[in-house]
Amino acid sequence: MASSGRHTDLLALLVHASGGVAVACTGVGSESGGAGSVFVSADEDAREARVERLRRSSSVACNPARRFNAIRTGAEPLCAPFDSIPAGSDPAFVEAGAVTDLAADEPVVALAVGGQQRAYPVRYLIFHEVVNDVVADVPVVVTFCPLCNSAVAHERRLDGKTLTFGVSGRLEYANLVMFDRETASFWQQMTGLATGGELAERQLAPVPVQMLPFETWRSAHPDGLVLEPPDPDAYPYGTDPYGGYDTDPGEQSPVLQQSAGPVRDTRLSPKWRVLGVVVADGAIAFPMPEGSAGPRVADAGI
Repeated sequence: MASSGRHTDLLALLVHASGGVAVACTGVGSESGGAGSVFVSADEDAREARVERLRRSSSVACNPARRFNAIRTGAEPLCAPFDSIPAGSDPAFVEAGAVTDLAADEPVVALAVGGQQRAYPVRYLIFHEVVNDVVADVPVVVTFCPLCNSAVAHERRLDGKTLTFGVSGRLEYANLVMFDRETASFWQQMTGLATGGELAERQLAPVPVQMLPFETWRSAHPDGLVLEPPDPDAYPYGTDPYGGYDTDPGEQSPVLQQSAGPVRDTRLSPKWRVLGVVVADGAIAFPMPEGSAGPRVADAGI
C-alpha cells in the first residue's frame, strides 16, 4: 500500500464496519410499486442459511489479525466482513438547488431514467458502495468501487422480479462483488454478471451513468435530485479512507495480486487509469496520458 496513512484509514474503516468483531469474510473469487415484485428463491430457508453461514464464517477466516496483516504488510489477502459495508436502501433525496454542503468540483454519479435526473455524491458512495433505488418506476442499483474508481448502474429487475443488492466484501480483480438478498448470488460490479449462486451466469441490464463535478451536473439539471447523506452520524463523509491507494498509478497493487493472482499483462501498471469501451465483439482500454499532457485520442479500430 502507498502510505501509513492509507493503512490506518483502511484499518479504521474495516474495524468500524465489523464493529470491532469479525463477522464474515471475503474470499478470493466467487462462491459457486412499479418496481415489480420481489424475487423469492425456490429454497428460501437454504438461502437464509447460506447468508448466515457467510456472516459467521469469518470468525475463523477473516479475523481481526488477518485484516490487520492484509493492510499493514500485505501478507494476507485483503478481506472485509460479509454484508458489513451497509448498502443504501430507501434512499432520500433533496432538490439540487437546496444543496449547500457539496463543493462545485465534488464528484457525483449522475443517472437519468424516464426523464428523472439524480446525482449520487461519491463522498457517500465511497462508504456504502451500493445504493438500491427506484427511478421513474425502474428499480436500479447504483454502485461505486473505490479501488477501481468505477461508477456503474444496472437495472435490478430480472425475469419481472426485483433484486436487492448488498456488498459481499469479496473482490475480483480488485473490483467490487455484490450479492443479492433474494438468492444470495454474487455479482461482478463492472459487468453486472452473476459469478456464483442460484443466478450464476445471468446478467443485469446496464443503465448509463456519468461521473462529473457537482456544479456541472446541477447547472444542466437545476431541478434534479441529489442523494442525501445515508447515515451522517456513523460515517465521516467528505474524507477518503482509500486516498493513499491512488496517489501513484505506477505502483503495484497488492489488492489486485491477491484477488486475481499474478499480473501477466505488463503494458500498463495495474492501477493505471483507463477509459474502457465495451462493444459487441470485445473491449478496449484507452490509457490516461502520463505527466501533465492533455488528453489524446487514438483510433482504436472499433
